[in-house]
Amino acid sequence: MANKEVCEVFIEQQIEERLQEGKTAYSIGKELSLWVEKLFQAKIPATTVEKRAERIRGKDFPTNVGNDLTPEPATEKEPIQDFKSHGGAREGAGRPRTELVSEAAMIVDICIRTLERILPKDPKRTVELVRLQNHVQKLMKEM
Repeated sequence: MANKEVCEVFIEQQIEERLQEGKTAYSIGKELSLWVEKLFQAKIPATTVEKRAERIRGKDFPTNVGNDLTPEPATEKEPIQDFKSHGGAREGAGRPRTELVSEAAMIVDICIRTLERILPKDPKRTVELVRLQNHVQKLMKEM
């Protein structure tokens, strides 16, 4: 087997083993990129190994390689976009303008999960939660 093929097989096997151990894709990427450099004298970015681990685990990461070899059925051509909605100095120049995506729900979820970490025994819990409540009320008034 060529050195490249051996390296690929090694990475695949190590990713599968580490995923079974419960390690995260990030830690797998960091560890394996160092091992590959030592064993095969090849530099592979940790993010490349991390993305491969995510794909093996089943997450949906975009790649330039299709994962289904069956051709898609022929469809009608999509209508031409209205280029007047694009930005830029010239008409039709630039990327199409898109709606602003709200991150409010995600941020609130993070705040709630973080607040749940405050222990009931914490002596400043009540004081700080009241301070937070006042801040939220202030934000609501600004709306």
